[in-house]
Amino acid sequence: MKRFLLSALFGVVVSAQATTPPADEKVDPTDIILIDDYPSPFDADALDLEAMIWQPAGNGPFPVIIMMHGSGGLYYKTDPMCADDDRNCWGIAGKFRYWGKQLSQGNRFGLPQKFLVIAPDSHTPRGYDHHGVVNIDPADRPLNVSSYLGRPWDLYATLRYLQSRQDVDINRVYTLGFSDGGGAVLSSLAASDNAALVSMSDWFLGIDNNTPNGWLQMQSEGLKGGVAFYPSCGFFGYFDEVYTNYAPLLVQTGLIDTTTPYATCIERQTEAHGLGVNPNDFQAYGFDNMDHGFDYEQYETSEACLATLNALEFFNVEAGDYIFLDGFEETFCVD
Repeated sequence: MKRFLLSALFGVVVSAQATTPPADEKVDPTDIILIDDYPSPFDADALDLEAMIWQPAGNGPFPVIIMMHGSGGLYYKTDPMCADDDRNCWGIAGKFRYWGKQLSQGNRFGLPQKFLVIAPDSHTPRGYDHHGVVNIDPADRPLNVSSYLGRPWDLYATLRYLQSRQDVDINRVYTLGFSDGGGAVLSSLAASDNAALVSMSDWFLGIDNNTPNGWLQMQSEGLKGGVAFYPSCGFFGYFDEVYTNYAPLLVQTGLIDTTTPYATCIERQTEAHGLGVNPNDFQAYGFDNMDHGFDYEQYETSEACLATLNALEFFNVEAGDYIFLDGFEETFCVD
């Protein structure tokens, strides 16, 4: 059996590898595409959704990671003298170039699988600048950019687009999200109260979603699993006491993160297990002394290194064919 190494958690601390990420750890996307006129119910008009693609070498078909950005969006401003809305001064944020490279071209751990990585942009097509919606209180954000209602539609619109590509293994599509995008991962994998999954199924796959068989078929042809880093798990009560996930899910959060608290994700996990989800199929882990955004410290902390390895291992094994090992010290992540 293949192993999924989940390590140095719950206060087990190993020494950090204090180095800076090499320049070649960050790679720009190879393509930008438009997903034309998809009918999100939370937008007044049909939306042209932009998405960034990191393309592996070769012809495929490739497994896919749909990468969901956080409330700060996909971009940063390359020149502080530029106006915020001047896209000539925008660059893809290092976090996403870093993950796009690791998943599509290679990683320091030597894991062999290469993925086509696609990152839909929930903000720019809706008129937000490079700040995204990070400066808007979560309670005041429009529903079309909410992690529990609007953004799952963006994710499933991306999945529908992938059906048209010959270089995609449509039976192996996973998702990875950060913060608000991590919340979108959880809500997109919801088997209960998943408005996007139910409402999009006729448009998405031509399935009759009014029958139990159609609903089950939509789940079986949907996502095969997801990893959420420090997700927003509260959803303003939207999933309280009903959350279950239809595919394997791994949540990784810092224990000192007050932006998206770990305790809320444990509530979702406990809820899902109590409603019948296999404990191996919803795992939530907290990393000691880690805060929001800690995954980008792979070369500074062993915790971030191990969380990165865990995510890559999750995507590199067959769904359900992984074991969780507590206290395992991976040599890549220690001095």
